[in-house]
Amino acid sequence: MKRLYNIILLFCLSGILPAQQESFTIFDTVQLEEIRISASVPLNERTVLDFHQSSNFSSIDRINERLDGIMLIRRGAYAMDPQMHGFSAGQINVTIDGMKMFGACTDRMDPVTSYLEPDNLKTLKINHGTAGNINGNTVGGSFDMLLREPATSQSPSYSISAGTGYETASNGVNANAAFELSREKWAFRSSGTYRNHDSYRAGDGNIVPFSQFSKVNLHSVFKYEPDPNNIIRLDFLLDDAFDVGYSALPMDVAKARARMFSVEYRKPLTGSRLSNLKTRLYYNSVYHLMDDSSRDSTFLLEGNAEQDTVYMRMDMPGWSDTWGFYLETEVELGERSSLFFKLDDYLNFSRANMTMYMNSPSYPGEPPMYAETWPDQYRNVIGLFASYTNQISDDLRMGLDTRIDYSITRVTSETGWRQFAIFGYDINKPYYHLPLSLNINLGFRPDKAIAFEGGLGYSERLPTNSEQFGFFLYNALDGYDYLGNPDIKPEGSVEAWTRIRFTRPDFKVSLQGTLSHVSDYIIGMVDPDIPRMNLYATGLKRYRNIQYANLFSTGLQVHWTPVNQISIYSLSKYTYGVTNNGEALPLIPPLKNFSIMRFQEDRFSIQVEGEFSSAQNRTSESFGETPTPAFAVFHLRATWMINISNHNLELGTGVENVFDKAYSEHLDWGNYLRPGRNIYLNLSILM
Repeated sequence: MKRLYNIILLFCLSGILPAQQESFTIFDTVQLEEIRISASVPLNERTVLDFHQSSNFSSIDRINERLDGIMLIRRGAYAMDPQMHGFSAGQINVTIDGMKMFGACTDRMDPVTSYLEPDNLKTLKINHGTAGNINGNTVGGSFDMLLREPATSQSPSYSISAGTGYETASNGVNANAAFELSREKWAFRSSGTYRNHDSYRAGDGNIVPFSQFSKVNLHSVFKYEPDPNNIIRLDFLLDDAFDVGYSALPMDVAKARARMFSVEYRKPLTGSRLSNLKTRLYYNSVYHLMDDSSRDSTFLLEGNAEQDTVYMRMDMPGWSDTWGFYLETEVELGERSSLFFKLDDYLNFSRANMTMYMNSPSYPGEPPMYAETWPDQYRNVIGLFASYTNQISDDLRMGLDTRIDYSITRVTSETGWRQFAIFGYDINKPYYHLPLSLNINLGFRPDKAIAFEGGLGYSERLPTNSEQFGFFLYNALDGYDYLGNPDIKPEGSVEAWTRIRFTRPDFKVSLQGTLSHVSDYIIGMVDPDIPRMNLYATGLKRYRNIQYANLFSTGLQVHWTPVNQISIYSLSKYTYGVTNNGEALPLIPPLKNFSIMRFQEDRFSIQVEGEFSSAQNRTSESFGETPTPAFAVFHLRATWMINISNHNLELGTGVENVFDKAYSEHLDWGNYLRPGRNIYLNLSILM
């Protein structure tokens, strides 16, 4: 009962922040447009950069961790895995402008977010829970990253921007540049980012080994607009990461490569009931190569070994190619109601293999061993999404949406067939799934200052490649090999959520809470009858469905402007997860808070930040988790805008982790320490 009271108390102290409202439509603090319970984050807006982007060279990861309901699973200093209200990996949808893309790493060292940079992006659209189904059925939510687009101009124009920065903790160098050219009927934009960081120094003064990374990112877009009712757009994205270390894993990444091509056609169709017609064709390819050639032990800390102590060397490449299209349009039913439809289809091909070279004195002369960790597999999913919105009155709005997907998955590799035949599975056949979703939401605003929202939803989600066909995938967090389950059932989530908002010109506060009951929850469970493959593995787990799991999340955002020059912002978020047998779900973060005070005077600003986390003592013993202590760290930032001959120069500097605190977060694998005191200096120019 005491635990229940604590949960209710936290629910009453949490939420998400709105901005000023001139109509019934309810806006979040950092959004320009609202889609039900989504938070749409316009990255090119200065008001968002103030609170959500810690510096001009912040990565997507640093922005994400400052958003409501989102945490990061960290295995190294690069490519952190987003988590939404305790859901992650295949439980959430991560897309690029509505386009499906899948990582090629069996260990999730390359989430889709790692292949983009903030300079590529215009907006982040975040839909929480079962309502994140516009781009595919999901139980945890969706994360859609919208690419930047150049604007046409009646008179020829161009702009050039460039910047560079340095960080002391990792001896890190960042640089970016962008060029935009506009004409009456066409426009072109190209941007590039370069990052090169050594292994960083933690708060205890020691270097965290294998936390280095380097990457190059390029995005180019061409838009042709023969008239206001016809728009054609071409996009190309390139991202190459290399020499990426992962401190918490036994392997590093030699290279991670992504390519994306797309062509889009839009027709606004103004003046008719049918409006905003949009269609897109796309293709993307991901290649990811893991290797342990730099290690001299299973988890290399320093190269002090007298001999090579890695008993089994491994090369683990992975490939993922996705072809797809979507078509969407809106139908106006009247002044207060509308329908929205989206039809989409994608085909994904994934494969990954592992070549093992025995290197143990106990097993001399062993030939290399080969296994397909993701046997060659094709997954084709076609889906139809429909939503209905009705502004019943000036004070009351209702929304309904539904989605159905038809999925076919087939393994085409004979080696994969033989691997699973050992365990009694015949996978030489197609696997069909028909995930469904249905959501209803209501919004009520009794006056301009107060708004209430709430909703109910149900959604299912497809099992991932690893959950269904993964073959002896080593998990460094709990020390077990994992085996897929071809007959695993999709998860299904029943969700209820509510949100309360209070808005005044100088004070805004919002509180939200979500409860999810997930049936057939997918989790790894020990199978003592199957031996391990890796010599350093504790044993083997198979993916199985448990009866259910419950997750509760809540969050609070407060924004106060006591005077024109000062803004104070605070975000708190909390998640609680438990299985049907009462055990804590793994990788559930404790209570976390960001508090920020910003002073702005003309072209100068200074920002003081506090980052606080409570201890996490509710851990999953079966997953090998250990308690994590509480911590508090502080950051200081300043920017100065200078105008020189009509050119804008921005100087940014700051100190992160001012007091050099040695700390780690609960979602940091291996409890490796976060960076210590980091002094950075950035310089940007816009011409």
